Amino acid sequence: MNDAIEELSEVGYLVATGIDHLRSLLSCLGSNRDGGTLVPVAQDLARADSLSGIYGMGRFPWHTDGAVSDRAPRWVAMYSARASSVPTEILELSESLRARLSRTDLRIRTRDGRTVIRRAAVRTSDGSHRVRWDPRAAPPLNPRVVDIVENELPTALVPWRADSFVILDNRRLLHRRPPAASDPGRKLVRYYVD
Repeated sequence: MNDAIEELSEVGYLVATGIDHLRSLLSCLGSNRDGGTLVPVAQDLARADSLSGIYGMGRFPWHTDGAVSDRAPRWVAMYSARASSVPTEILELSESLRARLSRTDLRIRTRDGRTVIRRAAVRTSDGSHRVRWDPRAAPPLNPRVVDIVENELPTALVPWRADSFVILDNRRLLHRRPPAASDPGRKLVRYYVD
């Protein structure tokens, strides 16, 4: 267990197997909650403001979960009970991209209808950066930044095998789903850890 926590701290993500192993790790990381079930959905069947409502079965953009939230989850875990041919892609931000995001303002609409401006990356008290990114829900004031981020290639792939999971640092890494039409049965159970 300590090795897994250390790997999460150093690398920012962990890929492993076993639902019991996942549950143990989640309890060690903190208070966790259900993040919903993720399945590919055709655009016309999805909620209009969701990623599927905008991109359908196509590739999602790079993003962090909860980008519009004051307190986005620290960790995002996804579990697959069955194999899937559609991986999850992970992006570790380069120093230059992190610097660009630290100069990028995002337009966020709050639940009460106000618009607030927040930085895409901010330095934390421990010297690391906290990243928030979701061009759908929190568009940058400079829309050209979206293309810059989208042109980044994944730094890691999570292959979905039966009984596999990933836990990723939602404040450090971006993630996305590639096109999913080749495997419409892909199903991931998501958990958030604060």
